[in-house]
Amino acid sequence: MNNTGFVAGTLVHTDKGLVPIQDIKVGDLILSKPVLSKPEDGSGDIEYKPVVKTFVHEDKEMWIVRLEKNLEKFNKDREMVDYQTYKSASRFSSFLATLNHPVWVVGAMENPQEDIEFYDQPSL
Repeated sequence: MNNTGFVAGTLVHTDKGLVPIQDIKVGDLILSKPVLSKPEDGSGDIEYKPVVKTFVHEDKEMWIVRLEKNLEKFNKDREMVDYQTYKSASRFSSFLATLNHPVWVVGAMENPQEDIEFYDQPSL
């Protein structure tokens, strides 16, 4: 049984545009990236793939995943030369997901321990 997921209302990229996750059906084409990608053979490419199964869970603990936009500049030797945090209202975005749902983070595949910051679960 699958114990991961997103909350109703989460928008999913489909071949027909953004669609609320609760409206996704088996066979719909959604933007996908393999979990175990291999860039050297092209199997890590992002592409539209058909949904093979859907899940609906009741009473699952959900987490707010908060994203912060930053600008990093590197020289030709891949050394960081500048780092800026956006200073605007659109600096942050967020979504809800179960704790164990896999999330793809652009640019964090080489060193996820260094590139992704994790925080303790908030007390409610």
